[in-house]
Amino acid sequence: MNVTPLCILHSTFKSTNEVLSVLSRRLACGFPSPADDYSESIPSLNELLIKHPAATILAKAEGDSMIERGILDGSLLIIDRSIRPEDDSTIVASIAGELTVKVLDLKNKILRPANPKHPPIPLPEDIDVMCEGVVTYCISPQKNFAFSC
Repeated sequence: MNVTPLCILHSTFKSTNEVLSVLSRRLACGFPSPADDYSESIPSLNELLIKHPAATILAKAEGDSMIERGILDGSLLIIDRSIRPEDDSTIVASIAGELTVKVLDLKNKILRPANPKHPPIPLPEDIDVMCEGVVTYCISPQKNFAFSC
């Protein structure tokens, strides 16, 4: 894969449309596509990732219990509190006041980790469990990078 470095700060773009044209190109991770000549505009991250702004919160993941869902230690989670959780949803659960991210397994009445090294959490009637929101997206930093929050 060939990548041409682009520094927007020191480039001689004549308009913001030129910058947006460059930034809207898809980057081939295999062979370059002949369709690159027909680029489309890319919406903002807010438009792509946040459907209900008033009900959306961001949180930083900690630990390795959800790695098979792509949630790594340090990932930024986008959590929508307006979505009703369904079976197999990745949720933020409050168990007796402690927050955890797990997979909701309604059939077996458990909160399931996405890592076989961790045990599931049963959902008995006598423990106060609340769904605080559904994880809609996870943004994971690449090697040697981390979010500052």
